[in-house]
Amino acid sequence: MLVKNGGPLLVKTDTKKKELKFSGARKEGFKAILTALMSAQSLYVAAKALDVGLEHANLWCSSRVITDLRPLFDESDEPAAFLVSHNLRIKYHEGTESSIRKEIFIAMNGRDVRQLLTVLERALKKEEALRKTAETSNLPVLEILMR
Repeated sequence: MLVKNGGPLLVKTDTKKKELKFSGARKEGFKAILTALMSAQSLYVAAKALDVGLEHANLWCSSRVITDLRPLFDESDEPAAFLVSHNLRIKYHEGTESSIRKEIFIAMNGRDVRQLLTVLERALKKEEALRKTAETSNLPVLEILMR
């Protein structure tokens, strides 16, 4: 329910058309409230953040790493050694309009995992530095949930 000047601004609906129907002063009141909302700077900034923030080729959804210890056998079928491997699964949305999730599997060794961890830690340090820089502007730093 919308409120204007302390009293309710009633809205009638037609369940078949799913459109709002107004009459007279109620229509003008709703129009004024909607115009005020649409001209609000915070609403504009939020909409712009969503538009720009989701403008990527792929959007990350989730990830998981499966780590295996695999035996390696010699010619007499006896275990000769073991191999540790990591399988990184990344689920993502292809394109910003897609509701279909895709996934990719990437085989990694320990060195690869440590290198990826280093890259991700550096990304977090860069984010922290950028947030500190943004604080000096007294403007908010927005974060969009991409899932």
